[in-house]
Amino acid sequence: MESVAFCCDNSLWQVKIMSKYLTVCDLDESLLTRDKKIKRKSIKFIHKYINKGNYFILCTGRPYSGMIRFYNTLKINMPFITDNGASIYYPDGKSIRFDIDKERFITFLKTIDEAILSGISTVDRRVVMQNSNDIPFWIKHFDNIEYVKEGKLSDLISENPILPNLWL
Repeated sequence: MESVAFCCDNSLWQVKIMSKYLTVCDLDESLLTRDKKIKRKSIKFIHKYINKGNYFILCTGRPYSGMIRFYNTLKINMPFITDNGASIYYPDGKSIRFDIDKERFITFLKTIDEAILSGISTVDRRVVMQNSNDIPFWIKHFDNIEYVKEGKLSDLISENPILPNLWL
């Protein structure tokens, strides 16, 4: 007989099916310390937890570039979720992305171009930004500048974008 239980503490969800657990954990204000690091004690616990046959999935609103460093720090062979659930990345490099049609989005951007104060989006694991100084600091979660391009959004969108945010 299967037993299913849901437990939520801040941004930590846990589901128990039989004797295995699936835990989905947010980064900010959950796994990360205030100085944006993962405690060694947490890393050891996560490894012990996984070695018992459980699953530990990182999930964040951050883009790929704001997650990958923490995923690599953990050294776990599990998928991770970024862009507020719009992207799922697997250890083998494959991914599932819930994106927006590029041509439609560019047409939309050109239509409202003069009203755009700033904008940010994920495109193929990179962050693209327009007027980054006007983007709220709490939304800029990228740790590796090679993943960031700045300019006019309609010129930077080379593939279908994921989770665009615009400020008008």
